[in-house]
Amino acid sequence: MSTKFLHGADDIIAKVLEVRLHGTNPAPWEAYFPNTGSTLPTTTWPIFSGGEPGNPDNVITVYETTPQSNAKIMVTGEDQQHYGFTIRVRGRTKAEARQKAEDIRHDANEKIRDIVVTLDGQQYLVPCIPRATLVPVGRETPTSQRWLVNLNCLAAIIAYPIQG
Repeated sequence: MSTKFLHGADDIIAKVLEVRLHGTNPAPWEAYFPNTGSTLPTTTWPIFSGGEPGNPDNVITVYETTPQSNAKIMVTGEDQQHYGFTIRVRGRTKAEARQKAEDIRHDANEKIRDIVVTLDGQQYLVPCIPRATLVPVGRETPTSQRWLVNLNCLAAIIAYPIQG
């Protein structure tokens, strides 16, 4: 039986994407909310959860969405569900955004198996991401040069306390 979640699916999946090397920890960027006019770090594809900064152009953001409840275990009463999330890829060009989103989609659908991540002393197991659907959005705004591609996803996630 799993334990209560201390983090949202967006935070957990952002960490999974970092572990799978699709992007980097956003810590160097967080100092620039709001942009102070200072020189921005040169880190590529920072991964955020729950909110997206104005810079850099190439960024990955994970948002929590509606989960899909599948069943309830009769003996324990535990709800079996897939957690919903959207991975938003914003790129300087259409080609960059599309390729990064496709790399993530392929990894999610074909390769992510039994990934364990730890956030603030809480362990999470992501056995799989059985569904990641690529949805091209287009330009960020009509006058923007940046492009958006979303991935609508469901994932099984199990929380475990770290045994000390």
